[in-house]
Amino acid sequence: MSRNSLKGKTLAAAMGIALLAGSATAFAGGDRYECRGFVAGKDANMDARFEVDGDRKKFSVSFEAAPDSGFGVGDTFDVEVRGKMVATMEFDAERDALGNVIGDIIGEVNFDTTAQADDADGPFPVNFPTDTGAKTKVEVVGTAYCALQVR
Repeated sequence: MSRNSLKGKTLAAAMGIALLAGSATAFAGGDRYECRGFVAGKDANMDARFEVDGDRKKFSVSFEAAPDSGFGVGDTFDVEVRGKMVATMEFDAERDALGNVIGDIIGEVNFDTTAQADDADGPFPVNFPTDTGAKTKVEVVGTAYCALQVR
């Protein structure tokens, strides 16, 4: 193995450790719950995450489907947490410079207790379940669901 190759691997390992340390401290001392659900018979899935650190809470749900999976730009689906509708997700897609749809169909919902007016995150809805945590069912209604697990 060449010296440059070894240096490169050492640097890559150090950067990986720094990234892991950075992500682990994003909610240091807090609780993190995550899950993934799949759409039966389709190339599509959803991910959900809920984080709590003191008074700060963050929640996100994302959905991704292959272009030929039967989902399309403009489709809307309710997002439920513990059976309570907390948002409506609208599907979109990445577009090229001419505005043509390319890539996967995607949807996303994000809440943050520290959301600012210029953030992509919104404030938590008033009906968001206060008992969200391990085993909480999160569903993109009519597509996929999962139960949050401690991470």
